[in-house]
Amino acid sequence: MKPRALHSPSGQRVGANDLYSVTDEGDLDEEDKETLLGLLRVFQADPHGYEGSDHPPSVAITVADMVRAHPTNRWDPKFHVFRKLEEADPPAGFTRARLGDRLRRRRETIDPSTEPDRLFKTIKLGQDGSLSPREAGKGKPRR
Repeated sequence: MKPRALHSPSGQRVGANDLYSVTDEGDLDEEDKETLLGLLRVFQADPHGYEGSDHPPSVAITVADMVRAHPTNRWDPKFHVFRKLEEADPPAGFTRARLGDRLRRRRETIDPSTEPDRLFKTIKLGQDGSLSPREAGKGKPRR
C-alpha cells in the first residue's frame, strides 16, 4: 500500500485518504491508480472503456444521466455508486429480493396522534439484513 496524503478533502489532517497519494518525497503520486485522482486519470485516458472501481468506489456515467437521476436535478455521486452496487451479485449465502416482498404489513393500524403517550417500538434494518432497536424520531426526515 502506498503512503496516502496527510489531509482529507476537507483539509483535516488524517493518516490516509482515497483522494490522492504522495510519494516518499512528498510529491503527488502520478502513477497511483488506487485513488480518486488516479481513477480520474484512468477515465480521462479511455472514457468509453472505463468500468469504474470498487475501491475507492467510482462509476462512469454521463452528465445527463446524473442530472436526470433525481427529480430535484441535484448531483449525488453516491447515488450512482449505490446503484452500481445493487447490480452486483449478492454475497454467498444471500439472495436478492425487494424489501417490500420480504416484510409483512402490520396487522394493526397505528395512529400515534390518538395515543400520544403510548410507547412504540421502532427498528432499523442494517445493510447485512440485521434488525436492531432504533430511537424513535431518528432517521431521514420525510419530505
